[in-house]
Amino acid sequence: MTAQAFRLVNRYSGLTLALSADPHRRAETTPARSWTDSSGGPVGGARRAAEQTLSLIPAGSAEGQHPAAH
Repeated sequence: MTAQAFRLVNRYSGLTLALSADPHRRAETTPARSWTDSSGGPVGGARRAAEQTLSLIPAGSAEGQHPAAH
């Protein structure tokens, strides 16, 4: 199955949820971006565009997943 990519955007502020696999980085909301911040400045925090993208993979068909539901 193919993963689909999504961004979680706050509809009021327009900020996008940014997550990292690095345990020392916090989850945060940042402006949506399609580039990697390499400025070295405190704004942007060297976030990559990929840190704002969630990949969702279907777990399987609904059929046969919950035997008690039949």
